[in-house]
Amino acid sequence: MAKSSSNRILVTPSSYAKAHYLYVQEVGSLKSLEPHISSRKNLNSYLFFVVVNGHGTLTYQNETISLSAGDCVWIDCHLPYAHESSEFDPWSLTWVHFDGNDAAHFYQSYMEQGLPYHFHPGNILPFVETINTLYESCRSQDFLSELKNNRSLTDLITMIYE
Repeated sequence: MAKSSSNRILVTPSSYAKAHYLYVQEVGSLKSLEPHISSRKNLNSYLFFVVVNGHGTLTYQNETISLSAGDCVWIDCHLPYAHESSEFDPWSLTWVHFDGNDAAHFYQSYMEQGLPYHFHPGNILPFVETINTLYESCRSQDFLSELKNNRSLTDLITMIYE
C-alpha cells in the first residue's frame, strides 16, 4: 500500500441538494510519500484538483500528461482516468469530487468551447482557497452548508472558465 498523508471528507448530500444544487461528494488534500496510481471509471462525479507541490502524471481521454506544481485539472469521472505521483518528487494535491443537477452541462459547455481539462493559471491560490472553504463547510455541516457549497462550486467553475 502506498504511503501518503491525507485529509478528506466524504459527504452524503441531501435529496434536496441532489435535485437543486451542485454538491460536494468528497473534498480533501493529499501529500504522497511514494508513487501511487489511482485509477477509476464510471463514477457519477466530476473531479477538480490542484497540484500544490511536486510532480505526477494524469491519463485521461487516451492521453498521458505530466503535471507539476501549479497545474489544475477538471475531468469527467464517468470516463476512465488515472493519476500517479512522481517517484522522485511526490506531489501534494488538493481536490474536490462533485456532482449536481447542472454539473454535466457546465462540463459539456466548457469542453465544447475547446477549453483544456488541464491548465496552469497564473495563481493557484484562489482555487486552493475555494477548496479549503469547501472542506471547512463540509466539516462544520451547519444548516447552510449545502447552499454555501453550491455557491463555492459555482465560484470554482467560474474561475476554471476564466
